[in-house]
Order: sequence, then C-alpha cells, then structure tokens
Amino acid sequence: MSVISDIIRGSGGHVTRTGYQFERIYVVSQLTGDAESILVNALLTSGVPRVGDPHPTIYYCYVEEVSVEPESSTIVRVRVVYKNPSPRVGVSGKTIEYNSSRSSKTTDKDKDDNVLTVTYNSESHRHGSIDVPNTERSIIVTFITTDDPESDIDTFDGTVNSGSWHGRDARCWFCVASARSSNNGVTWEVRYEFYLNRMTWDRLLEYYDKEGKIPDDATETNGRTFARCIPESNFIGLPFRL
Repeated sequence: MSVISDIIRGSGGHVTRTGYQFERIYVVSQLTGDAESILVNALLTSGVPRVGDPHPTIYYCYVEEVSVEPESSTIVRVRVVYKNPSPRVGVSGKTIEYNSSRSSKTTDKDKDDNVLTVTYNSESHRHGSIDVPNTERSIIVTFITTDDPESDIDTFDGTVNSGSWHGRDARCWFCVASARSSNNGVTWEVRYEFYLNRMTWDRLLEYYDKEGKIPDDATETNGRTFARCIPESNFIGLPFRL
C-alpha cells in the first residue's frame, strides 16, 4: 500500500467564532479486499493520521474526525479534519463527573453528634455503635493536555486538601491522580478523582479501659484524638478549577 498526502484538490479550511478548522486529503492506493475491508485498511495504513494526532505545522490543532470514501476497488480517499482549539487539549475542555453511591457506616452518635444512649429504669446508658445508611461521594475530572502531568501527579496524588476546597473543610477530600498517553507523550489523558469524607480523612483514636470500654466521660481532648496520617497538598494549585 502507498499513501499520497497533501493533495491540494479537495483540501480546505475555515474559521468560526470558536476557532479554526482545516481539512487534508490523503489517497491510499493498492488496497485489496471487499468494500468494507479496503476502507478499514485505508484508515490503518501507516502515514494516515489518527484521531487525536497533532497537525504537522499548526500549533494546538488536532485531528477530530477521519472519513473515508472509495474511488475505485483499490483506491480510497481519506479526509482528515483538524480543529484549533481542540476539545482534546487543555483544561478548559475538562469533563466533570459528580458521583454518589449508597453505602453504610458505623457510628455511636446521632445526627447532632450526641452519644447514643438508651434509658432503662430512669437511668441513661450508653448504647454503643450501630450501622446506618450512608453515601460515598466523589468528583472525577478528566482532560487532555500537551504538558507532561507527572509533576502535578506527584504533588497531589494520595493527598488530602490542606485548606477548604469545593465547599468542604480541610482534609475532607482525598485525591487520586493518573494519566496516560497513547501517542508517545504528544498529548496526555489526565484523570483526577476526589473522594469525600465529611468528617475528614483523619482517623479517630480512642482510649479503652481495662474492661475494653471507652469511658463515658471521654472527650475529644481526654480519651479521644484524631490522627493525621495522610499527607496534605494545596488543592488551590491543581492544574484546573472547579
């Protein structure tokens, strides 16, 4: 198979209020097979751009569409559409997902943060923990960039927010970050996931007496404390805004 690119006839371009669009024509010859096979083989021929590939000369212009049309039983014309700006590049074109799923949690306090008690013979007794319904919330942000995201991932992955962020107090959001490139680092598909814990991701440590019970008079300053085991980062420095 051979590829003839940059065919002037049929190529073109135009500009709108949203940016530029350019079209390039490729002709693939010496194809074999039935009608569908030659179309597929033309798309897979080395030298024919793929969706997401950058324009060879125009900065931030990427392939958004590739269409094929047979000219004969062995020749196919390929039309490649580039756009600038491309929704494939830049955090301005990010995708945001808000997710929530049902779960459960164990608690020894009511909705007003009071210890659960039960009255017997006019005396109040601490009840202990019970299981109640709960939800797990997360935010997923995805975008494509030409910048290598490794440094940002090293900064934010596996951390909690050091200050208030997205309507919640410090240490309520836990970040998981990842990225992949399918074109040898020309562009990167970046994914940030944020998991919410309304009570913060700190872990409660409690004192137990010799009988294995938490004293009734235990407070957050006497018998209870919160351990901060997860590192922090400043989410204001994330490479995007919500």
